[in-house]
Amino acid sequence: MDAKDGNGGSHACNILKGTTIGGLVVSSLCVPTDVVRNYWYFNPELKGIRGSISTAGVARHIYATRGVRCFFTGFHLTALNVVGGQTIFLLSYDAMKTEMSTPLASILGRMATLLSMQPLECLRTYTQANLPGRTMSFFQHTQGFSRFTSLYRGLIPTVIRDVPFSAVHWPLNDLLYRRFIASCGRSESDLTRVQKFALSFATGTMSSILATMISQPFDIVKTTIQAAAGRKSKMTVRGELRRFFGQYGMRGFLIGLTPRLIKVVPGCAIISGCYRYFN
Repeated sequence: MDAKDGNGGSHACNILKGTTIGGLVVSSLCVPTDVVRNYWYFNPELKGIRGSISTAGVARHIYATRGVRCFFTGFHLTALNVVGGQTIFLLSYDAMKTEMSTPLASILGRMATLLSMQPLECLRTYTQANLPGRTMSFFQHTQGFSRFTSLYRGLIPTVIRDVPFSAVHWPLNDLLYRRFIASCGRSESDLTRVQKFALSFATGTMSSILATMISQPFDIVKTTIQAAAGRKSKMTVRGELRRFFGQYGMRGFLIGLTPRLIKVVPGCAIISGCYRYFN
């Protein structure tokens, strides 16, 4: 094995270390907010109050009707999705960002991740939105080849959500990280691992807040389509955007934003920090 292959293997192992540790921490902290968000978007029990209830109100409703254990529904799916997805993304992004613009590298890396991890994402969304969800009940509505294709239900709105998110988050994260280091008159090699983690945590926080707010309407549509697996009516991105706007107005696109920010921002910050800590 030549030096280049050795460095490449070491880099891949470092990414896997970072995504595994970061992914398990993120999953432990953020699954409850995912449950609240997905339940809020879709569950029929909130139909009459979906536009007026608060994040705390949804959490209280779940606790009162389902118990505390339901807040960790889909933990195993979330952990597999986060660790596997972030590993695929960061390996792809790092390999491509020196050959093309960082936004394009980020988008292509995210596309590779989505095609690989979409089945887990779809199962996770279904079980959390349909509390008390059971993974196997997802397949009770489908037969034959449609059982496979149903796992990619909601892929288009997921792509539409994640393309703007990816085009903003990692490129802006990298830019802020380099600018902060340059503004101090230092280079990355001058930083300790802890300093790299802290700085990357901060830049990951800032970039993910903006990316989350930009992509919020499409997250609502994605969840609605995936949670409705098994229904015969055909749902489209445009149709769901129009329906949601007609029913709730612009305020409707803020539904679930708080739990999504609570979940996405710390998760992105932790993954960003772990990525640079181990590299």
